[in-house]
Amino acid sequence: MAEKENKVLKNIKTADKKKKITEIAHNSRERFLEVELNGAGVVVGLSSYSVLKGQPNYVGDFKTIFPALESSKGAIDSDNPKIFTITGVETVPIFKDGMSAILFNKTELDALNTEENFNKLADPDLVETIPIISIVDKKITLKREPLDGTFTDIIISENEGFFQIGQLTNFDANESQDEISVDTQTSGGYKGSIGGLKSASIEGIAGIYDASIPTVAILMAAYNNESTVRVRQGAMKVKFAPYTVGIYKVSEFTTSGEVSGNSKLEYKSALKLQSGQIEKKIFN
Repeated sequence: MAEKENKVLKNIKTADKKKKITEIAHNSRERFLEVELNGAGVVVGLSSYSVLKGQPNYVGDFKTIFPALESSKGAIDSDNPKIFTITGVETVPIFKDGMSAILFNKTELDALNTEENFNKLADPDLVETIPIISIVDKKITLKREPLDGTFTDIIISENEGFFQIGQLTNFDANESQDEISVDTQTSGGYKGSIGGLKSASIEGIAGIYDASIPTVAILMAAYNNESTVRVRQGAMKVKFAPYTVGIYKVSEFTTSGEVSGNSKLEYKSALKLQSGQIEKKIFN
């Protein structure tokens, strides 16, 4: 009987075993602030990755700062607009949960990639990120139909299409609600209140500046063009941990550093939530 029980235990897959809880304190580096690509992020990301791809130093944190970005040509199916078919010779990755399609027209983005028009790349209508349901051969099945049926280029990304803001050193996520006084002459001398309007922002965003970092280009162009970005942030990516996804206006983007050379070149940014455009979720 004992032999049979031991055999059963040995056959249990490692993935089915529960991880021991050995600590309840966590390093604050687990906090994350991520953003979806806009046109500026696509242009800078494709350019930076083309330089780094294949180099021996493209390892470790470099893959976070400069994510692997390669575009493929294709078209949205006229009969089923939820399908994007790749027409090039590129190898299509094997489907994984959390994959998303970043759709755009590279010709349109390249035309705006000039000194005068670069900031216009932050227009949210130029790029769309949509979750992928499946990949069969070169047919990419999307969760929903794209808003623009003329997209001709695609980047397949993981992490639900979000990219960690590069060289980040700190940020503060704030949310509050106004109080409305309901004091009356018959309240017995006690103050009363009800909830009013809510507000949310992500402030104190700071990091090491380099113009070739795609996520920095996203924030910079969105600020200059007065455009919005889709952002995800939270304390950690573990089961039961809460996080938020929202549409934010970039309300600040500045760079600083002593010209004497005795300090690093930094960027600072801030985001203001657009009215009602936030989702609160839990990892599970």
